[in-house]
Amino acid sequence: MSLPTYTAAEVATHATADSLWMVIDDGVYDLTKFASFHPGGASFIVAGAGGDATEAFYALHRSEILEKTAKKYKIGTL
Repeated sequence: MSLPTYTAAEVATHATADSLWMVIDDGVYDLTKFASFHPGGASFIVAGAGGDATEAFYALHRSEILEKTAKKYKIGTL
């Protein structure tokens, strides 16, 4: 199954508490439901929502986290 492609402008419209999308590498992730479960708190996700959070993500996580945990939240590519 192929995932849809989004533009940076489309991702930027999802930066509210009701819709928290972010880009990590070239993937677009909808972390709206995950935010309340994030071990570091929802504030990190809210801060990165609507934009490219690649640098911030890798400053705090190993790539395995993206491959194992976050892949179920991947909704498309940039």
